Amino acid sequence: MNEIKLSIKIGLMVLIGLSAFEVSAQIVQASSVNDIKACTSQFESKDTLVLFDLDYVLFAPRDRVLRYTGEENNYRSNHFKAIFKDFQGKDVALGKDKVPMAEYLISQILSSSKVELVSLDMPNFVNELDSKKMAVVGFTANSSGKYGIVQNEAELHLSRLSSLGYHFKDNGDLLKGEFPECISRVIFTNKADKGKVLLGFLKQLNKNYKNIIFVDDRLKNLTSVQNILKDHEINYLGIHYTELQDKNEVLNQDIADKQFQVLSQEYIWLSDDEAQARLNIKSDWKS
Repeated sequence: MNEIKLSIKIGLMVLIGLSAFEVSAQIVQASSVNDIKACTSQFESKDTLVLFDLDYVLFAPRDRVLRYTGEENNYRSNHFKAIFKDFQGKDVALGKDKVPMAEYLISQILSSSKVELVSLDMPNFVNELDSKKMAVVGFTANSSGKYGIVQNEAELHLSRLSSLGYHFKDNGDLLKGEFPECISRVIFTNKADKGKVLLGFLKQLNKNYKNIIFVDDRLKNLTSVQNILKDHEINYLGIHYTELQDKNEVLNQDIADKQFQVLSQEYIWLSDDEAQARLNIKSDWKS
């Protein structure tokens, strides 16, 4: 769709701060990379900071239960809750350390599940923005440290970005001070509120930006950043990117149930295809 959807739009032209400096603050919906291009074409490169969420924006898990369809009726969440309940008080040895069994099992999903592009057009678009001298930064709620069998979550996500064709630079001259949450130009909020984390990040930047563009699949994150920027003389454009959600994928619960059953019994995560093979069901469930 080439026409930008404006059915979801928050905010009009507002006055921010004590001066007469007029800035815009709005959130629009975009269902394709072309929509995002149309939104961002108006901004001057050197004065613009562009933030991209990772999950469901730059990439997404291949397995259906880990995508939007797994969130319907709290389906995935209920499976996770069952794991924490069933393995409460149980630990597993990892070298010299012991970790909760539930953490160990969920880290198997994190480590073993494969990812793919949400849009084949996205890597070129992101890399082109960077080549135009815009400051391009990843902005994810993911954690950056050790979790279960994953030694470093940040390294895992950065390797996935690289394997899919994204070229995020190191921090270089982006920052004037320390900001541990920003690793190779990707901010890991460790589940903290994105607006509050961004505020700390802006204080450590080497320059002040007139424009901030934030692409995320969750409206609450876009709104959080918008609210934080109300007291700053910065034009804000939040882009609610819905390309993956708009696919309206259907979850095969037999496959998902098998994946979590095997995870609890054998301590491994099966892909959709592997779970399908164990169930001996036809491959046309994907259609």
